[in-house]
Amino acid sequence: MFIIREPRIYEYEHYIPELCLFDDDFMSLVLDDIDCVELILRIILDDEHIRISKVLSQKEVKNIKGKSIQADIIAEGIDGTYYNIEIQRENSGGIARRARYNSSMVDMSVLEPGNQYSQLPKVHTIFIMERDIFHQELPLYHCQRMIEEMDEPLNDGSYIIYVNGSRCDNTRLGRLMHDFHCQEWREMEYPELARRVRYYKEKEGREKMCEVWERIKRDGFEQGMETNCIMSIRNLMSSMNWSIEEAMKALKIPEKEQQHYIRMMS
Repeated sequence: MFIIREPRIYEYEHYIPELCLFDDDFMSLVLDDIDCVELILRIILDDEHIRISKVLSQKEVKNIKGKSIQADIIAEGIDGTYYNIEIQRENSGGIARRARYNSSMVDMSVLEPGNQYSQLPKVHTIFIMERDIFHQELPLYHCQRMIEEMDEPLNDGSYIIYVNGSRCDNTRLGRLMHDFHCQEWREMEYPELARRVRYYKEKEGREKMCEVWERIKRDGFEQGMETNCIMSIRNLMSSMNWSIEEAMKALKIPEKEQQHYIRMMS
């Protein structure tokens, strides 16, 4: 008897056993869960009183005048504190100025028009790095603005923490990092994470994982088509000395899409 599988699922499912929480797409599904995010924050910040009211994974924080960000996890605490968790395999993804930019973008997204600056909430930006970005073999690196002459913190409510994901010792944090590296849910230390990992590897969530990859593949194809179209417009404008409108007309770009390309090229 032959089992006929949906082609889309068959195409991706053999990758699923190899996934861990340092894999971006898998992580965004597993950590879209209040219990998991509370666990991670309580361990990293050493605060058992943290309670989360809302979690958003792969949240786009838009900047109408500059570069937007795609945040891995943004969580809001019941006390109004915001947490941005970023998981990075490569040290280049966790440079200090990216942490600064992420923190400022969260500030911009949560301060309502008319509110005072004093009403800005506390924001913790946490980079969980697969390797030790500062090479000091420490489990955590805490960063905040200081008043140099007084050797005291500025207390502006903005905090940046780097987690050394390569340190998997027998501390609570070390066991958490062990779980981030685990491909097998049965070997995980924390049941909150194991439950979610098992769901996406062995149960109905397996198909959800495949759907995410299918969407990413489709979006990547569409982005590639868009990039090629922009290159064609630029080439025609340069070689034929045409305006952008003339180039788009020659390429038969639908009128309803033309403003999009004009904005992309401005």
